[in-house]
Amino acid sequence: MAKKWLLLMFVFVVNFGFSQTLSPEVLGSAGEFAINGNFSLSWTIGEVVVSTQTNGQNTLTQGFQQPDSLSNTGIETLFGNLKVSIYPNPASRFVKIVFAETPSKPVTLNIVNAMGEVLKTINLVDMTTEIALGEFVPGLYLLQFKNSLTTYSLTIVKP
Repeated sequence: MAKKWLLLMFVFVVNFGFSQTLSPEVLGSAGEFAINGNFSLSWTIGEVVVSTQTNGQNTLTQGFQQPDSLSNTGIETLFGNLKVSIYPNPASRFVKIVFAETPSKPVTLNIVNAMGEVLKTINLVDMTTEIALGEFVPGLYLLQFKNSLTTYSLTIVKP
């Protein structure tokens, strides 16, 4: 009976006491990690060996830093001299448009489908505007910002 307990304790210690951690790690000669707002950047130098192993459902590529996940949840850009943020993207229920400051000149927003048809026109006068997307079918839509000086277009996705 003592041998069974000793064997059971040995198995427990070996399996749980010295188990492997599967958190992602990178061994490189140099590298850095930085966060700015909603974005992060991570880079390394010196990973010269590239090897790929596949085991049924799992694939491991060694030698390249791999992200845990990649997502783009918004767009931040300049419209003339005016900074504008559009989020979330992709968006299923609504999209929010936020200017860094109230537009000094009137801004017109056209929502255009893939066929080039203007589906909706909105005059943007506030710093923040929320646009409901419930009436639109899933697809790609072009947001055309226009004022008296310039026109700027970008794409949003409705899944």
